[in-house]
Amino acid sequence: MNKVDLLFVLDITGSMGSLIYQAQKKMKSILESLTKDFQMDLKVGLSLYRDHPSQGDEFVTITFNLMDVKDIQEKIDQINVGGGGDDPEAVLDGIIDGINDMSWRDGSRKIAFLIGDAPAHGIIDGEFCCTCGQTWGKAVTIAQEKKVAIYAIVLGRSEEAKKSFKVLANFTGGLLIESDNAMEAIMETLKTEFDNMNLYSEILKLLSKKINNDEICKMLNIDRNKLSSLKSLAQSF
Repeated sequence: MNKVDLLFVLDITGSMGSLIYQAQKKMKSILESLTKDFQMDLKVGLSLYRDHPSQGDEFVTITFNLMDVKDIQEKIDQINVGGGGDDPEAVLDGIIDGINDMSWRDGSRKIAFLIGDAPAHGIIDGEFCCTCGQTWGKAVTIAQEKKVAIYAIVLGRSEEAKKSFKVLANFTGGLLIESDNAMEAIMETLKTEFDNMNLYSEILKLLSKKINNDEICKMLNIDRNKLSSLKSLAQSF
């Protein structure tokens, strides 16, 4: 229960130029905090996205499969921005390609951090389809099928970006992190998740010993509602 597969889905269009150092710093801080504060078997991947032609023709997405923290930090340091030119961006492609291209491990907790400053095609203004045909429904469905929870961080002040990122996060069991201190909010959120994972491991051990629910609640000092919610955590693995 200590395996965690983490995917960063990052906007690297030109508008992120002034924010890319902040994004890189956030990603590296997350990794440093996770490896310091939690005992886990951590693998990390990257999905970098721009926009569709004619806003940029080098690539729409590029992905790096799950790897060790040290190796992914080198990839993060090499990120450069370019392309784009207008809002929105190919956020859906970044999510769909990223999730599909990762070699997710059996039994791991699967988390994606979506980081960008512009909204997704196909979510705002009553439009539900990206210019390439991808839909936000497909992005959500793929995340749900792979059991990937999306946590979204909007850099800058775009209300439309917050609106579209929130949709993607809420429907996948994650959330939009809007705190002034995003790093603190992220780590508190993850701490809760990992504490629940550890508690769930204890519950599994007790259930395997045929101990009934009332006894488990008493031994772990939790109520029946908490026990029920922790059992449902199994669906995330």
